[in-house]
Amino acid sequence: MQPQSVMALVTIVVAGLLAYLFIKQEDVQDENEEKAAPSGVVPCCVCLHARPSVAILPCRHLCLCKSCHRKLRSATCPLCRGPVNEIVELS
Repeated sequence: MQPQSVMALVTIVVAGLLAYLFIKQEDVQDENEEKAAPSGVVPCCVCLHARPSVAILPCRHLCLCKSCHRKLRSATCPLCRGPVNEIVELS
């Protein structure tokens, strides 16, 4: 293998790794921005930490925080697997 092709391959791998780490850092920041669910309140069904703030219609499950909803983007409710017709973000 020629030195130029080795350097090109190393550059691609390093760029991919940096992009991955940058995305992971944003995910951690998003998770830290969510408020923790107080005791007695059922937390987000995905991260099990943040207060749920996204309601799914028509099943009306209030089960996701905003951060997990942005990552999940599923066509089914994570609790009942029913169809998602609409999302309501609560403040």
